[in-house]
Amino acid sequence: MHLRHALAPLALALLLGCGSSTPKPAEGAERESSDSPPPASEHSEEVAPPAPAVGAVKREAAATDLPDDYSLTENDCQALGRQYTDAARSDQRAGIGAKVTAKQREQAEASIDGVVVKMGTVWADACMKRLAGNHVEHKKIKCALAAKTVKSFDVCLNGEKK
Repeated sequence: MHLRHALAPLALALLLGCGSSTPKPAEGAERESSDSPPPASEHSEEVAPPAPAVGAVKREAAATDLPDDYSLTENDCQALGRQYTDAARSDQRAGIGAKVTAKQREQAEASIDGVVVKMGTVWADACMKRLAGNHVEHKKIKCALAAKTVKSFDVCLNGEKK
């Protein structure tokens, strides 16, 4: 049976509504077999219900409250390690006093770079060993990748400390 033939009675019922406005056949009138399609009428064209307008379909609140089931990848860990390095570098550079000479600033920044690169590598390695493959909320990763300080990086991934 074609889908069009299967939907024809439904479309007809939708057009006519729940109540029937057509007169009932007289008693004794011969009824056609149930295998034949319903009699054609001037309104028998298939009419699909109108599609909802764009943006009209909204998710239920419960559907948006569920955490996603994204699994942390090794690439995520490497990207997070680089972001941790950048955030730590920014934090440390902010601590350099304004009264230092250019040479002192250059030495301090070189020292900072050496330390924070190691810290970022250690963070990424630990992430790959302990966290890769675990389910995380993807929004936490996005937040951490946008963090400008180590503290905000930590809050993104672990939440506020109480």
